[in-house]
Amino acid sequence: MLRQLYVFSLLIFIFASCNISKNSEEKNVKWDANLTVEENVANQVVAFQNDSLFPFLDDLAKTRSVIMLGESGHEDVTTQEIKNDMVLYLAKKGGYSVAFEGYPFLTCYLLSNKEYSSLTKDWGIDAGPYKWTSSMYSGMRGYLNQNINVFGIDVYAGFYDIKAVHLMLDKYFKEFPVQIEWEKLERYYYLKFITEPTKNSVPSLSIAAQLELVDMINIISNYTLYIIDKEGKSIDLEAILQWVRIVNTNFSCNKLYETNIDISNNPTITTLPFRNRDSQMAENVIWLTDHFPKDRFTVWLANYHGVKDISQTIYPADSLMYSIHQCAAEGVYNKLRNKLYSLAFTSLNYKGKVVNPGAFELAIAKKTGDSPYAFVDFESLRFVDGFRDKEFEAAMIKKKKGRWLYMFDGVYYIRDQNVLP
Repeated sequence: MLRQLYVFSLLIFIFASCNISKNSEEKNVKWDANLTVEENVANQVVAFQNDSLFPFLDDLAKTRSVIMLGESGHEDVTTQEIKNDMVLYLAKKGGYSVAFEGYPFLTCYLLSNKEYSSLTKDWGIDAGPYKWTSSMYSGMRGYLNQNINVFGIDVYAGFYDIKAVHLMLDKYFKEFPVQIEWEKLERYYYLKFITEPTKNSVPSLSIAAQLELVDMINIISNYTLYIIDKEGKSIDLEAILQWVRIVNTNFSCNKLYETNIDISNNPTITTLPFRNRDSQMAENVIWLTDHFPKDRFTVWLANYHGVKDISQTIYPADSLMYSIHQCAAEGVYNKLRNKLYSLAFTSLNYKGKVVNPGAFELAIAKKTGDSPYAFVDFESLRFVDGFRDKEFEAAMIKKKKGRWLYMFDGVYYIRDQNVLP
């Protein structure tokens, strides 16, 4: 018996050794001590001559339930165009829905719900005076018309959120009456969360009115819990409860826009609200994967939100902001592990904007012979001897050094980036 066990163990060891050897050969990853870290990582690049080749997505679509697509700057037009192509590619190849940073959770949830399509068919035609709203709803409709469900993962309020709650609860009012001043609630919600404050503005609502708004939201929350107790859970009711959590988070983030401060250069004031936002975004992604277990999601966000561990880099040198902060991808990764893939985007040249490339971007340009597009899989390098724990300079979140192999799973490189004027 012991001999049989020994032979069996030996066979397992040989099989595992062969597999390790085979995997190493397939990766063909070798560290060259004569090169910089940036050059060693860039040596693993796969170059493309056009922007419609995504062979790496084929492998990811087989194994990942969430694929995050970043962007160095929201004004990066070329990145947005390529990400759109990737969204369509993944939707066709792997049935992925798309979830957006900046898009409201509940409004998008109802727009993607066929049960309510006759009631939401005109949503977006009159969604406020701001350009971003018309652009957002146009983008949503574009994907929905191609049978791609669109979800929102942000804390930002939606123009139709209160209408959405009203529609979802309407079926219960006759049997379980409740007093809610819907018109007042919609007006307060709009003034608090949706109107764009101007410079030197004051909050649109008094503290007393904001407390009244909170109380009305709480009535909805308690009523929803009551209905669940009487009728049982439903995905609509669970979506309302998640929306209530998002509204509560939005109070901390929205306050930043009601004061005359530079939100980019006041980390002592902004770090915790921003952390609240990212943590809620992560929770919203997890909510989607929990409540749509058969679905998969492409998540459209900034590189910054797609970082799996922002503490792996430091910027600026005298700030602990990145140690305090936690990005959305970190929360998702802690739950999904290797079911998540976070892809950053970076560029060498910017047309219309001054951005200094890092040594990594320069190394890719040198290695690829100035190819217009390229991809590097960080995940396959992360634990390889030589690469492991190395810092290098890149410009995926402004130019800085970091252990980028732990922050993202891969990077898509665009040589020439067009930006919005």
